[in-house]
Amino acid sequence: MKKEVRLGILALITIVASIWGYTYIKGQNVFQNVNVFTSKFEEVNGLEIAAPIMVKGYKVGDVIDIQLNPDDAMPLSVTYNVEDRIRIPKDAKAQLISPSIMGGRQIELIFDAFCNTNCAESGDLIQGNSVGLLGSMISENEIDSYIGKLSPTMDTVFNKLKEADPNNPIGNTILNLEETMVNLNNMTKNINRLLSNTEQNLSKTMSNLNDISSNLASNNEIINSLLANVQGLTNDLSKLELSNTVDKSNQTLDSANAAMVDAKTLISDTKATVQGLTTTIEKLNSDQSSMGKLLNEKELYDNLNKTSENLAFLLQDLRLNPKRYLSVSVFGKKQKDYELPENDPAYNDQN
Repeated sequence: MKKEVRLGILALITIVASIWGYTYIKGQNVFQNVNVFTSKFEEVNGLEIAAPIMVKGYKVGDVIDIQLNPDDAMPLSVTYNVEDRIRIPKDAKAQLISPSIMGGRQIELIFDAFCNTNCAESGDLIQGNSVGLLGSMISENEIDSYIGKLSPTMDTVFNKLKEADPNNPIGNTILNLEETMVNLNNMTKNINRLLSNTEQNLSKTMSNLNDISSNLASNNEIINSLLANVQGLTNDLSKLELSNTVDKSNQTLDSANAAMVDAKTLISDTKATVQGLTTTIEKLNSDQSSMGKLLNEKELYDNLNKTSENLAFLLQDLRLNPKRYLSVSVFGKKQKDYELPENDPAYNDQN
């Protein structure tokens, strides 16, 4: 056999296997004869493509498509296949159930017995409905049976609850519950009393609010005028030449900065002057400098004081007795001899 023929046969087998695998994954078996049915449900939450179609717990088909009608979102159409050997009557029902809490949902076909005549044909619509989790796991007959078995036990429990024995944990819980209900009743009464007491205050408050609303309504024109004035003021402020104001402010700040620099210079010069003056005063107070010696030597001060007094006496004596110091001859006449005055200040001071 040629190589090309073998490659063609291998390619054909691969294509067929791929098609069969794809359809099998979708829940269809191309090598099995099936009938296709459609059912409509209000909701299909948890139902997936390839979900099983069950009859009495036995799988007879798979879900192949779920369609949402664009014209009417409710109900939804679910298309599924069923083995051709399973003859379903036309009055069968498709029930969407949840077989377990963790698993997904599936469709259970409900009918009394397989049919020989008047059976549903491929393409027919089978009536569908949904059942909750509890209804899927337990039938109505089983629920009645369980309730019948639990009734005596529940009666015993209720009798224990009615006793309310403090030694019994359940009875103690009931007693606490009764106390809680009494406290809630008292609290409700207190709240009603509080509301009754505050009703008058609330009425006054509402009356005051009504008066305030009336005043606002009566002064509506004044408020509108005030708002208009505020709006006008805002517009005027927005129209101001803020840039010029900012420039002037910047110039003022520059002048202030220059003045601050001059003030700093003046303060620095003043500080230097004060420091020089302080140094001079320190030198004047020191005994090492000449001026300090002149200011601090008491003997020199006393001598200068006496010299000043003697100079004053000399000037006074010169004024009172000029003849003692000046010799004036008028026409060749001989000047009289000087006579010491009796009240000579210098003489008196020396005595």
